[in-house]
Amino acid sequence: MRKAMVIIVAALAGIVTGIVVSELIGMISYLWFGKLMGIKYLPIVFAIVFAWIGPGIDRRFIRTNTRK
Repeated sequence: MRKAMVIIVAALAGIVTGIVVSELIGMISYLWFGKLMGIKYLPIVFAIVFAWIGPGIDRRFIRTNTRK
């Protein structure tokens, strides 16, 4: 149950991060080049990557906290 919750939270964090990074790319490209550019599926890619990496990071935090 904990692993599923970590995956869901990591995917949501990836979507939010992807939207923010995509908007930053759009703003910077507009300022530098005068036209909007961006990466089309960046929030989806970030969500997949975060959901894939999230359980490993959670496992590492659990392991370090139980050794005290």
